[in-house]
Amino acid sequence: MSYADDWREDRRLWKCFLLWWMGGAVFIAITLFALTYLLGLFLPPRKLEAVVNGFLFVLGGLWALGTIGWSLKLFVGFSCPRCGRSFYIKSFVHNPWTGRCMHCGLRKGTLES
Repeated sequence: MSYADDWREDRRLWKCFLLWWMGGAVFIAITLFALTYLLGLFLPPRKLEAVVNGFLFVLGGLWALGTIGWSLKLFVGFSCPRCGRSFYIKSFVHNPWTGRCMHCGLRKGTLES
């Protein structure tokens, strides 16, 4: 039995998670820079600071919720190809950097059982 497709899915989920995490930070920075520049033409500095802080709070909160959602999909959703249980979680122990299944000990990247 080959596990190659399962490991490809795991890598795909990790890439999506990292893209969301890093891309979100860049998007927020660019958006706030543009917002500060454009609104700075029309608003006095005090009001500009309040508006930008509000947008930062909202965008940062949405980004954090999205990051939590992706991490839950990755860490809870990926099942071990051998035992079928969650690869990264065992009861209350969460280890996203583990090299082995938290239940059966299958090494990450193993192609056959």
